Amino acid sequence: MLRFSYGPWRQLRPSRAPRIEMGVRLLALIVLTPSLASGQRPPVITSVRHANTVKEIQSLDWVGLYDQLEPYARWWKETAACAGIPLPPSRPDSVQFYYVNAVDFAPVPTDKPNRMVAGVTYAASEQIFLSVLRLRNESAVKHEMLHQILFWWGERDWDDDARNEFMKCGVDRPAERMPATATNHLN
Repeated sequence: MLRFSYGPWRQLRPSRAPRIEMGVRLLALIVLTPSLASGQRPPVITSVRHANTVKEIQSLDWVGLYDQLEPYARWWKETAACAGIPLPPSRPDSVQFYYVNAVDFAPVPTDKPNRMVAGVTYAASEQIFLSVLRLRNESAVKHEMLHQILFWWGERDWDDDARNEFMKCGVDRPAERMPATATNHLN
């Protein structure tokens, strides 16, 4: 608990000292806990395993939060419509997107420890992680969005890639159909 006993604080008018003290405490709280002040949730992934010893894009961290890219709003609507599931209007904005600076990765924690992926959805936490090379790949992004939409709809097996909706919407195996390139990753 911060207490101000320094001489100049005692000379302030009694009505201002508590407000100043409260302001200093609030400022200290904001500075010491930036993720709470900005409303960001901590990432679900605690680490990633990958084959690379060098980052795909040197200027980026290994894992990082990014704002949903411009086409994502349209892709949410198209994915939900294709699956025949109503999209709650405010829900897509609550999903946090993270890039992983590798071609593929094995996230920790996971229920599939030996499987390398280009994307993974932690639907209960509303977080999607994608290879930095797939951020603008419509099929890969829609695949992860569909997992999230199925979770919101209450489907028990929302994380099952063999579900009919993935084939119907053409996002059943996105990593196998697309080349991995680092161009236009976050633009």
